[in-house]
Amino acid sequence: NMKLKDSKNNKIYEYEKYNLNLFKYWDEDLNYDFKIENDDNFGKLNIYKDGKLINEIIDHSDNINYVFYNRRLNMFATTSFDGFACIYILPGKLISIIKHPDNLYFDEIFLSSNPFSTIITYEKTNNTLYSYSLIGILIKTKKFYDPNIRIVPVFNIYGGSFRDRIKV
Repeated sequence: NMKLKDSKNNKIYEYEKYNLNLFKYWDEDLNYDFKIENDDNFGKLNIYKDGKLINEIIDHSDNINYVFYNRRLNMFATTSFDGFACIYILPGKLISIIKHPDNLYFDEIFLSSNPFSTIITYEKTNNTLYSYSLIGILIKTKKFYDPNIRIVPVFNIYGGSFRDRIKV
């Protein structure tokens, strides 16, 4: 603790240099649920915190097919049959939109946080992984020729020095 003296009122105030409550973030019970409620004309995503509806997202013009949440980034992402991937900061601020480069759609999306934040999408039709920056700039494309691959994210969404990776 440090002390400050108010010269006007001659009072002494104490404050904590470091708020230790910030380090309890990973121990908090963050109960977020994402429920896709597609309609005939658009994709709708409901976001719940502790069982209570906190936001409705209607940014896709077709059905949503995948949602991924990364607690460490406090972000989630959606993909849709409209060919777009949308990236959000909770509780639902849209920060980036990525259009599929070949006018198809992404089947899966992942948000990696370590060693640096990256958006990773997977498209089954061409069996291709795409890596993007958070603002949507394409970093790398990787095509696989074995049609029987399986994509598994191995992410440390709770912190630490473990590096995120995609297992193929």
